[in-house]
Amino acid sequence: MFSELRTCGLGRHPVPSKRLVLRKSREELKYCRPELKRAKMTLHRQIPVLDPASSQMIEVDEGIAPLLQAIWRSRIATCNSCQENRPGIIWIEFPRAEDAESFLTCIVSGLDSASCPEEDGWLYARMMGQAEGRYASWQYRAHPHDFREDVDWERGTVELKASEPCAIALSVSIRFPVQDYKKLLELMIRGGRSEGN
Repeated sequence: MFSELRTCGLGRHPVPSKRLVLRKSREELKYCRPELKRAKMTLHRQIPVLDPASSQMIEVDEGIAPLLQAIWRSRIATCNSCQENRPGIIWIEFPRAEDAESFLTCIVSGLDSASCPEEDGWLYARMMGQAEGRYASWQYRAHPHDFREDVDWERGTVELKASEPCAIALSVSIRFPVQDYKKLLELMIRGGRSEGN
């Protein structure tokens, strides 16, 4: 699958419908699942885009829709995103570490230190957490997800389906300065073309 499962909120993994035993209150969720603090999320204009995995229209933040589409054309999945989830910071979450690695590899492989040594060197340094100066380093965070969990937004609970086998997966969130957007879009579009997608 190479699409956006949900934007500006919690990504949902497909889980069977049997419910169970362990429940957490809304307050407990705020501590163990910080992404559930929905009151702090910034809302942006959403636009419909074609999800290539399901062939259905989904909504994503207008300001980063072209980048998400370029990522999907490179067959890289995303599960959450926000065009400015913190002031001046774009956030994209990838459902698997391999997807985040593919995104970073696509970006780095498109950098051209011969023709744009200064610009591409700065971007590379920010990506690698070595930035100094006017733009911040990129931020990375891994999030464990138990495929047995089911979040009920109406009741504010998380339920575990104990009858299901345990499966933990790490999603990876990447946050980067909005100033990097234009260059990333250019690199993803160029990378998608070179792969023949």
